[in-house]
Amino acid sequence: MGAIAISSSDPNAPFVSLPVTGTAQAGSLRAPKSFAFGKVTTGNTRKHTLTIKNLGLGVLHGSIDASSLGQGPFSIVGAGGDFTLNHGKTLKIIVQFVPTASGPASAALTIASDDPAHPSVSITLTGSGKARASVQSRALSRRLFLTSR
Repeated sequence: MGAIAISSSDPNAPFVSLPVTGTAQAGSLRAPKSFAFGKVTTGNTRKHTLTIKNLGLGVLHGSIDASSLGQGPFSIVGAGGDFTLNHGKTLKIIVQFVPTASGPASAALTIASDDPAHPSVSITLTGSGKARASVQSRALSRRLFLTSR
C-alpha cells in the first residue's frame, strides 16, 4: 500500500494524502512442449536452441533446472539457472544431445517460474543414438602378368 501526496494553495488543507493500492500484472511463460533431436551417431553432438518468452504484461522470474536432465545424453550448454524476463522478451537455451549408446533416449527439462497459470513447465527432449558404421578393409592383391610376343 502506498500514498499519493497532493499539495494545494488551500490554507485549510495545504497537503492531502490519498492511499493507493494495486496489483501488478503477472508474467506468462511460453515454452515449447517438446523437441526431437532425431538420430545422432554415438559420440557426436547435436545442439538446438530452445526459446522461452514472457507473454504476460508483468516481469517473469524463473529458473531452469539443469539437474532435471539427469546424467544422460542431454545437457544445457548455455542460459541455465535463474532468469528475469520483461514483457515480450525471450531467452534462448542451448541444449545438446550426445548419445553414448545406440537406441532411444528421453529427458524432461523443467522450468519453474512465478507465472500463476504455469508455475512449472516441462519440455520433453527425445533423440536416438545411432551406431557408428564399422569399416573393414581388405587388402586385395592382384598380380599382373605381362607377356611379350
